[in-house]
Amino acid sequence: MKAEQDRRYHVSHYYVLDRHKKPVPCTDMKAWHHWMQSANRVLRRSGNNKTYVATVFLGIDKAHAKRQGSYVDPPLLFEVRMFRSNSTHMVESYATWGGAELAHDRMVRELIPTNDYA
Repeated sequence: MKAEQDRRYHVSHYYVLDRHKKPVPCTDMKAWHHWMQSANRVLRRSGNNKTYVATVFLGIDKAHAKRQGSYVDPPLLFEVRMFRSNSTHMVESYATWGGAELAHDRMVRELIPTNDYA
């Protein structure tokens, strides 16, 4: 039981980023809302106006509703989206800034060979 407790994540649904780009649970809704309004939550954006990859910090655990009380898995707080011709082509969620950055780079590599990117 002790090992499972050590792997548990905070049960908060809302998060902010600290100065080291690490998600921190936020239980104060007013503070969370203020942070969300004032923070630059875009990690990266690559491409052009027609076709691009955008990676953002959501501030909300995307998997919170699906957990049904289980908090062994890390919260999914970052989203990487590939857009082509004004529609979402691919969406992936990640728990860490580093994981989201790696996914962003991979999606850009997948996007570059298409004619839409140029």
